[in-house]
Amino acid sequence: RVLPIEQSLPQPSYTIHTLDALKEKHPDAELRWVMGADILESLHLWKDWDRIMREYAPICVGRSGWPVVPNAPTFPEISSTEIRQRLKTGLPLAHLMPTEVTALVLAHTEEFQG
Repeated sequence: RVLPIEQSLPQPSYTIHTLDALKEKHPDAELRWVMGADILESLHLWKDWDRIMREYAPICVGRSGWPVVPNAPTFPEISSTEIRQRLKTGLPLAHLMPTEVTALVLAHTEEFQG
């Protein structure tokens, strides 16, 4: 499910703030954070990384072009940053996502920007 929760959070946006806001909204849920192997080298720079590890038990998945993560799927080389940039500039998305996913993203993007 797509949630616009980050729109109500202070900027700059930090993962720990998003996770904390989701936990507050869903106190009985066990939240885990799924991250791509492409960010492993920069985790020491992340805000409150030690707390993310302790409270949200990250799940690391492989990313195409990065070292394999044992016992984890490897996702194709598709960047959410690229998708957001293409949405802002009106460039096509069809080659990055299935048609159904593209339609959902476009529908929710209008909802969040409106």
